[in-house]
Amino acid sequence: MEQPERTTIAREADRIQQATASDARRRALAAGCIGNFVEWYDFALYGAFATIIAATFFPEADPVSGLLAAFAVFGVAFLARPAGALLFAHYGDRLGRRRALVASILLMALATAAIGMLPGHSSIGWLAPVLLILLRAGQGVAVGGEYGGSAAFVVEYAPADRRGWYGGWQWATIGLGLAAGIATAALLGALLEGSALRGWGWRLAFLLALPMGLVGLYIRLRIEETPGFRAVQRLGAATRTPLADTLRTARRQLAVGFWIVAAVTATFNIVFVFLPSHLATTGRAPLPRALAAALVGLLLAAGAAPLAGRLSDRVGRRPLLVTGFVSWSLVSSPSWCSPCR
Repeated sequence: MEQPERTTIAREADRIQQATASDARRRALAAGCIGNFVEWYDFALYGAFATIIAATFFPEADPVSGLLAAFAVFGVAFLARPAGALLFAHYGDRLGRRRALVASILLMALATAAIGMLPGHSSIGWLAPVLLILLRAGQGVAVGGEYGGSAAFVVEYAPADRRGWYGGWQWATIGLGLAAGIATAALLGALLEGSALRGWGWRLAFLLALPMGLVGLYIRLRIEETPGFRAVQRLGAATRTPLADTLRTARRQLAVGFWIVAAVTATFNIVFVFLPSHLATTGRAPLPRALAAALVGLLLAAGAAPLAGRLSDRVGRRPLLVTGFVSWSLVSSPSWCSPCR
């Protein structure tokens, strides 16, 4: 009974897809990617300014302990991301991808701007790190919803033979958003004196999240729902228990996807987020130089993502996944051990 229903939905989605104009697809791609860019810009700022955040919110600790405390708070967002993914995925499957993406970008913009306005430990004591933890958790919930939600939105708009290309742009804007956050931190570090950067300069980057988020919100509010979800709506096939249904029908695919994303995410964040701050804290490289090196890597990854996606449309997803994972592991393996030396 379930399989014919999925086939009917797929046929209706294909019919809507074929009737969708090319410019509507391009607008949908832009809406998914621009919002994704803004969310990852916001997410990257914390890691880029980790040394300053440590001094602002954990001033009683020594530099290394303070940095570890700051990254412990950074890790709170990763604990919150699965909750955000489940929450927004449930919301998206019930009420639509667009609504979920609108909610996620609004939450991220507000949480990030609030971090920029949050008083430090010297002003409100222990309440400062507590509020920082809560806001960082809010960022984690938002980006948990954004990561899968924007991918589903973009790919469901894509023609069947160009899904890798569309999905590649979604990944590219992750790299570009992270690169923009790191570049902003590096630029402020180069333009401002150390005391000004530590006192108020770092807050400017966080406050910029609010107007950027509003731009992304405006774009997403003006786009139609995906062909896939419109097909579900027309057939009245929206499920009340999307998570339970997924666990029942796609448990193996879910497990494989989870471990692939977990492995790449762990390596990615060690190399591009933790390592620059570690190098600066231990005196091995000035923070602007460490951030500039991370920026170059992110830009290269962002440029390669759409090309790799298009190649996957031609040769298949699995060969690209295996090749990319092995190559990434070999290239980044020295960085895994760098903090220990």
